[in-house]
Amino acid sequence: MAHYHYDIEKLVDRLADSGELDSFLDDVARYGMMCSENRRIEDILESPHVLAETKAALVETLIAPFFGWPFTALIERLRENGDIAAYPRLVESVRRTVRERTGACFADVASCQPLTGAQLERIRAHLQKLCGHRVYLMNMIDHDLLAGFVISIEGRMIDLSVRGDLSTLRTSLLEENR
Repeated sequence: MAHYHYDIEKLVDRLADSGELDSFLDDVARYGMMCSENRRIEDILESPHVLAETKAALVETLIAPFFGWPFTALIERLRENGDIAAYPRLVESVRRTVRERTGACFADVASCQPLTGAQLERIRAHLQKLCGHRVYLMNMIDHDLLAGFVISIEGRMIDLSVRGDLSTLRTSLLEENR
């Protein structure tokens, strides 16, 4: 981390003890979706050229009203400490700690547009059957996808996109022409 030490074990313990771990992880996923749709949010928070007051106002207007207090407090602490660029590493540490303690799986679902809650729940249910553990999903926007989605879970990729289908078709056509 850039300037400060963040005790991930303690953070996860406090969230679990207060019953807020699942909502915190949901907020992490929603923040990821928000930032994948509008890259300027991270750019503003990370920029050394943007005034601290402007960054604080962004947190106050775009994050605080829509996210739980533990997540908002974390973003605010990172912003205050000048460590917002460390957020992805911190989230990965939280994921690793939760995975080690609970056996939960984390899946990133890339799609060309945001998936609905019902769509995400269907994906989660199928993945939980495959993993045998709780699955946390993070839906991200990938503007290069035409349709469908790509799932990355525990080092594996499941490509259910039109781009993947076209790539498979191209490979089979090339093999037939040899």
